[in-house]
Amino acid sequence: MKGDLKNINRMFNFIIWLVISLLPSLFWIWFFIRYDWEKPEPPKIIFKVFILAIIFSSIVLLFRYLGWTQIFEGIFANLLLNQLFYLFILVAFFEEGIKFLAVIVGAYFNKAYDEHLDGIIYGVTAGLGVAAFENFMSVVAFGGRAVLFRFATSTLMHALVGGIMGYFMAKAKFERKNKICIFEGLIVAVILHGVYNYVLKFQNQFGLIYLSLVLIAMFVLLMILIKKAKHKKISLTQPFDGFGKLTAGKLRDRILN
Repeated sequence: MKGDLKNINRMFNFIIWLVISLLPSLFWIWFFIRYDWEKPEPPKIIFKVFILAIIFSSIVLLFRYLGWTQIFEGIFANLLLNQLFYLFILVAFFEEGIKFLAVIVGAYFNKAYDEHLDGIIYGVTAGLGVAAFENFMSVVAFGGRAVLFRFATSTLMHALVGGIMGYFMAKAKFERKNKICIFEGLIVAVILHGVYNYVLKFQNQFGLIYLSLVLIAMFVLLMILIKKAKHKKISLTQPFDGFGKLTAGKLRDRILN
């Protein structure tokens, strides 16, 4: 009887941890999806990208648990270089790679992915899948209060950086002259994520201020990219001159630019 009660209690705790972990990500998904209200993405594709990001995160965690990252730690003689390598490569690069793969596998070649704004939405979703997994691990280790801090910091950061990378991925998908953007987006995401990690790790008495400034800068950048993505959609769907006549030159320019 006692064993059954313990199992029920563990299951109940697991459900509570899961709900607490998911709430911040679900809020930010709702927040950013509002910008795509004219042509929202299929919920099943959003869900697929989100789950794939969680699955890929768990696989990376398994490799870290097995100690494979220790092979690369301490490869530089300089302590600062080792710390930067860890923050930018062993953490930022692999986590952004998870988001990149989640979007590629889950949505990139789907017919529903048909405009620039979609890239941002799927990038945000992948980022929040990674954040949900990290939130769950934090709740298990430190309790529910950890999520309160992560809600407006790490969870938001993953969404913002994922969305920024998603914009570049969309440029590569829809603009023939910008195919290289798919890798530029990954590089930009790794740099932004690495900067965030650096500020978070080496924060002093002004650490929270610096962290806030980094997040505000990322948020502003993503808002600019959302506006650009919407403008590109308008340019593609309204290739007419002021008299309602289709202009071949305008159509060509708007498709290419």
